[in-house]
Amino acid sequence: MPKTVPANLNGFILKKRREKERQWSVVAGPISFELSSAKSYENLGLTNETLLSFREEIDSLFQSGKLKQIDNSKLVSELQDSEKLQEFKFGISINYNVARAAGLGCDDSDVQMGIAYEYGLFLMINQKEQSRPVATFRLVGGEKFFFNRIYDFNVRLFTNKRNVQLLWRADQQTLNLFAHRGFNVYRRNGDEWIKINPTPVIQRNPDGFYSVYDSSASPTEVNEYSIRLISFFNFEDSENFFKYDPNEIIETYEKPEILQIIGNLSYDQGILLNFKIAESVQRHIDRFEIWRALPPGPFTKIGVISDPNTYSYNDKGPLIPKEYYAYRIKAVYKDQTEISSDEVMFYYLPKIVPPRPKNLRATVRTQNMRTFITLEWEKGNQQDTITQEFYIYASHPLSNDLRWINFEEAIRETRFVYEVPMDQGATYRFCVSSLGKYMYESEPSDTITVKVASKVLPVPIIKRWEVDSNTAMIYWEYPDVSDLKGFRIYRDGMLIITENDLSADRRSFYTGPMRYFSQYRFEIEAISHDGMASMRSVPVEIVTEKKKKQVSSN
Repeated sequence: MPKTVPANLNGFILKKRREKERQWSVVAGPISFELSSAKSYENLGLTNETLLSFREEIDSLFQSGKLKQIDNSKLVSELQDSEKLQEFKFGISINYNVARAAGLGCDDSDVQMGIAYEYGLFLMINQKEQSRPVATFRLVGGEKFFFNRIYDFNVRLFTNKRNVQLLWRADQQTLNLFAHRGFNVYRRNGDEWIKINPTPVIQRNPDGFYSVYDSSASPTEVNEYSIRLISFFNFEDSENFFKYDPNEIIETYEKPEILQIIGNLSYDQGILLNFKIAESVQRHIDRFEIWRALPPGPFTKIGVISDPNTYSYNDKGPLIPKEYYAYRIKAVYKDQTEISSDEVMFYYLPKIVPPRPKNLRATVRTQNMRTFITLEWEKGNQQDTITQEFYIYASHPLSNDLRWINFEEAIRETRFVYEVPMDQGATYRFCVSSLGKYMYESEPSDTITVKVASKVLPVPIIKRWEVDSNTAMIYWEYPDVSDLKGFRIYRDGMLIITENDLSADRRSFYTGPMRYFSQYRFEIEAISHDGMASMRSVPVEIVTEKKKKQVSSN
């Protein structure tokens, strides 16, 4: 049979012929390859009684949602995926009726005793029957056989000594000579043999073992088992006997634990793995196996530690930088039980640091009321082939901390334009670092400082004033602006104090003596070092009089 589902597969036709005859006769078909609650099963070769019970089971699976409708084209498309194909194979192997419902099984009620038949499975591709069978097998009606080629029988604890897993291998070359349905497994209970598998055991694990679970084994006495091959006609072969002695089984098989993976070494030193395993099982260990995968690829064995007292391994590759690797440590016990550690993912970055940038410089320009700082620098050296991009760090006037600012943009050129985020003047700091192809960041460049003039100055806000007879004290609020030179005071629209007399750190002004019983209007204006003026504050009216101090506020 092909390992993948052929494209445009519509269904199957099962044919047979007597041995040494040339002519095929149809057993069943065409059988459509789909899952549908409305599908007809009249061509599966079922008896009326069997067909009725079969329909009832499939209908109940559809109604419960355990089985879902999948038309032919979607089913074929999905099963092109090897993982989904494997899941599908597992599902139909558990329930033969589901295989029938999907179009992967039928019955032949016209088999004569002692007659040898050859069966052939023909595919329907694009509604056309293929001329050659995709698979054939041989059986003899009512055939009985003798099969004793079973070996490597062993027992593993599932949860405890009562709940165990039985495993065995069988000689596949001999087994393929027989038309069989799998194995039945029995456990002796006094003079009786009790079957412990609900359905025939037909599937093997990746290591070639058949297996079945026994949840009622004796945890103290020797258990005796019989493994029997079943023919297509439900005849069982001779009784192959095996024993399980719970007193020879380790109660708890501990798994290794990966403690540390060190990969930031130089490339020729590879990756170092450190692991451990419980002291209680160390004397039962035969060896450790080191397994590595490059996802999504499979795990492969890359090394063996024969000394069970050694708990480190140096993987020297070949390894590819900037790739994720998965590691597992498998402990192989002396009874050949194998238990793997948890899978650990590791991103491999050999320690290759790019050179730090140099000669960082800046220019400032203003355009359409927006201010830009252009940063330029040079690579650490002309032979640098490691650097892939650059990280830009800038301070913000409110915190002055250097922060990475180009996290949404990869900078690969030695130039970056930074737009100043504030209208008010401020001092900014910048530095640049290199990011290498192995994701190591260099030391930052020298830090430079850039002063930016204000585009707009805030308006001063007069908060309160105090009148004391014919003098007054005026108080205002104003934020810290780096290029603020000072303030101007206007009285009745005339400039009376300039920024040369009222510096940037001042937030109050004493008027000096004025005329008694007079009204004055005061305004304040902020001035930058470049001569830029803010809008004047909201004017306040102050009235002098020959009385005690009065306090007013906005």
